[in-house]
Amino acid sequence: MKAFIFTISLAVSVLAANSQTWKTEIEKTTGNHRVKVLRIKPTMQLTVGSMLLESDSLKRSINYYGDFMSGTADSLKMRLKTVTAVDNYSNGIRKTSVTPARFYPAINAPDSNIIEMALRDVHSIDYSLKKWRDAGEIGEPVLFLSLFTLLASPLISYNFKEGKLNADRYKYWALGSTIGVAAGFAAIIVINAVPPHGRYQFKEGWPNKKAKVWKFR
Repeated sequence: MKAFIFTISLAVSVLAANSQTWKTEIEKTTGNHRVKVLRIKPTMQLTVGSMLLESDSLKRSINYYGDFMSGTADSLKMRLKTVTAVDNYSNGIRKTSVTPARFYPAINAPDSNIIEMALRDVHSIDYSLKKWRDAGEIGEPVLFLSLFTLLASPLISYNFKEGKLNADRYKYWALGSTIGVAAGFAAIIVINAVPPHGRYQFKEGWPNKKAKVWKFR
């Protein structure tokens, strides 16, 4: 009986998790024709790009970054963290401004930081598991701290009273910091080598000129 109840509970949990996943079909419009199902879970972090203005003198785009919440057949909802606006002028000048979500004027309820976007305004989408971003953020501090310790090892190990270097202490600090440097480099390399869970472009020539272009069905 207990096994039966456990099985039912597990099945309900799986169904609940799947029901929260946003599933929508996208179709490739360049290169080989292909149709696939885009799947994004609420546990994922999202960057949505949109081209606001495109003229001979100015291209104005905006990137919304935050946590994915839900999606429908024609829109998606996310909890914003930052909004990055970019102005590219024809004379080569580039202007970038980053606004924290709580100061973004387009949000109706500043305390919630929630924004809903129509899919027709989504020109690029990049989503990833939060743990990969967090791991990448941890790798750099470990590397810099280990490098600092490695450089400071001779000073840390120096016995000023006796006027000489403590060889045993130096080996301990140098070995530990060297391992830390190697681990930091390895973490950064591995994280950067792992591609985002998904990256798709829905506007030809933006943000990448040669990227494959998709459309929502």
